Amino acid sequence: MRASDDANKCVAFIGYLLPNGDVALAGTVFFLIRPLNFPNSNLCYAVTARHVIQGIESMGQTTCVIRMNTHRGSAVNVEIPIESWWFHPDESEVDVAATIFALDPQHDFLGIFVDNLVTDPPNPIHDIGIGDEVYLAGLFANRAGKEKNIPIIRVGNIAAMPDPKERILTRMGFMEAYLIEVRSLGGLSGAPVFVNLGLLRKMGGQFAYSTLPHGTAYMIGLMHGHYDMEVIAPNEGDQARKAVERINKGIGIVVPSHKILEVLNQPMVKEFEQKVEQGLRERELPTADSLVTETEPFTREVFEDALKRASRRVSQPDEEKKET
Repeated sequence: MRASDDANKCVAFIGYLLPNGDVALAGTVFFLIRPLNFPNSNLCYAVTARHVIQGIESMGQTTCVIRMNTHRGSAVNVEIPIESWWFHPDESEVDVAATIFALDPQHDFLGIFVDNLVTDPPNPIHDIGIGDEVYLAGLFANRAGKEKNIPIIRVGNIAAMPDPKERILTRMGFMEAYLIEVRSLGGLSGAPVFVNLGLLRKMGGQFAYSTLPHGTAYMIGLMHGHYDMEVIAPNEGDQARKAVERINKGIGIVVPSHKILEVLNQPMVKEFEQKVEQGLRERELPTADSLVTETEPFTREVFEDALKRASRRVSQPDEEKKET
């Protein structure tokens, strides 16, 4: 399988600033684009794993840093307050965090439109199942890049489909998730996972041809983590003591895309989108010839105020529970 050439541009790296100005990288972030109910207008959201954000917060940080590639071939740091991230409104085990992300012409990245996400129940055009090939793009800590982000691509297949009645036990609780045969590792948390339907696909009894050079791909979710197994290895010496080693089982855990949509569809986020849409409409209204205006102009200050109010954190029932 050949992955899309654009896959690496869908992601960036996330972490926090060190005292010397360097960035300690913690995971992967990707970007979702959602059209507004206003002509030719979109909002961009940065999305990653919730445990990445909470891990940064546990280090005593109040801001996180997204390291973005630029068209100049270098990277810039974008700081985002920890409190501006939204989590799932009802299910603390959903490993998703999202925040609004300001588009900048200097950033070299591609957003994923929400129409490209696999929904629940799946759209018939997706027609995905066990054995379908998947790939993900994200951070490999041993080769993250010095001047710019250099993501890697990992390839595998779907090993098990999500089942809301048969959830998977994780450190965050019982999670609805895909299992994929991919060797995930630290740094890939938050990475987008795509299913590749190939160049030719039989759907609904008929063959469908992809118009894309490497086949049609949809996003099935984001990477949460993987399973390890413990093995006993003897140490050298007269008194051979047993040492426990952890080995990657090669099975990764993926949060389904519809859980990401549930985060973006919660009232706080929709309130923010409505505020932006209202501001865009007011900006297009003709100017009244009165000396007194009744509506507030849509300025940068109004935009930031809407963001602060819409992104106010709501504590989860088990917010105090430690997560890794």
